[in-house]
Amino acid sequence: MEYQLTDLDELLSGVKNLHSKGYLKEAIVSYRAGAYRAAVTSTWIAICVDVIQKILELANTGDPEAIKLKSQLDNINSNNVAGMLSFEKDILKVAQEDLEIISLIERTQLERIQFDRNICAHPTFSPDGVQFVPKSELVRAYIVMAGNYLLCVSPVNGKAILDIIYTFINSNSFPDDENKAFNTLNSERYLGRVKSSVFRNLFIMIFKRIFRDDKVVSEALMRNMMYSISTIERLNHNLYKDVSKEKFIPLIADAVDDNFERLFRVLYYKPELWQLADDAIKNRLEQLLKNMNVNSLLENKVNAIVDLTSDMTSSFLYNINRLDFNNKKLIYKALPCKALALNVVDLFIESSSFNEAFNNGLILLEYSQYFTDELLNKTLNGTLDNSAFAGINQIIWATGIDDILSNLYNKTKKSNVSNHSSIWIKFRGELEEKGANTTKIDQLMTDDGLITISE
Repeated sequence: MEYQLTDLDELLSGVKNLHSKGYLKEAIVSYRAGAYRAAVTSTWIAICVDVIQKILELANTGDPEAIKLKSQLDNINSNNVAGMLSFEKDILKVAQEDLEIISLIERTQLERIQFDRNICAHPTFSPDGVQFVPKSELVRAYIVMAGNYLLCVSPVNGKAILDIIYTFINSNSFPDDENKAFNTLNSERYLGRVKSSVFRNLFIMIFKRIFRDDKVVSEALMRNMMYSISTIERLNHNLYKDVSKEKFIPLIADAVDDNFERLFRVLYYKPELWQLADDAIKNRLEQLLKNMNVNSLLENKVNAIVDLTSDMTSSFLYNINRLDFNNKKLIYKALPCKALALNVVDLFIESSSFNEAFNNGLILLEYSQYFTDELLNKTLNGTLDNSAFAGINQIIWATGIDDILSNLYNKTKKSNVSNHSSIWIKFRGELEEKGANTTKIDQLMTDDGLITISE
């Protein structure tokens, strides 16, 4: 087994603050010289100095907690020994609870250094006169812990960084790729090392903007905000779950209809939030879905949730069935969902011209993921039976329909069609009997071992 020890010189080079670095250097020199008590003492001083420097740095960025602590430090003059000792005693508590620059576990580890420093720096008055001397391995571990947990880490940010992040989310430079957005937000400049309160407040700020602000939410801004919500989930999953349960429904419950509609767009990106919706929210959504105009249906990407419940499906179909033909077709193309699959099959098999058959076929392909045996049989039988214009089949003789059918063959292999092979073999035979072109389907079925074409 290999043990990888931290290089102390490399660790020292990563210390952020020059004052802290000086004390940690003293600790390393003492350690190498065998002066282990001096090394522990210098390590503890480096920790204290680093926390104080981080307080000053955060205060300069507008962090309210750091500003209060800086004021407290300013009131401790050089003659106020009791004040200095009191602050030093609680400095790890301040770092963990007030500033959140270390975790509870890290605080526990660093408190061991504080305890041993007190023993190293003061006589123990033991009966035999033996004084405490820490082991070299322990001293080395203390130096590494101080560096990794605190000295080599930039201070976390509070309210000031929240404003910076929110401005970035609203900017044109925010990445339009989710992974790039995560990597950018995860940097130390943004969410890489922030207080847990920043995650919580950013979550609330984003959903307030969506549901409580009447200003337009562009598609780009909605995308940016939802990528940010996803980043919060990835970086602090437990907090995301807790805040979602606590705040999501209250933030949307009183939204006016125009803002409430935006819930469809939120669910497009985060469908799992649907599980948090109560009956009142669901009832409002269903009613809105019945009455939304075409532009609202398209803008809000309602297809993301219409298949979640039978009531949502019914409300959606009620609205769609009232539309004229052109608007129906617009919805079919833009909002593919299981609820519309039967409508689209009917659209395709009722095509009344060669050109219409090809164009409707392109729409049909987007619905292949929802196909069952029943829908596939209906589609293929309707293809063979079409005679929508002057008794002439407008589908099987349409230019490019062989591409549509071959693509449908491939796509329905990946759907819920259980008798794919037998259905297509039957269709291919009937298509050949009608004298239609089967070349492309033949090639696919031959490759799959379903048929053999003689030379």
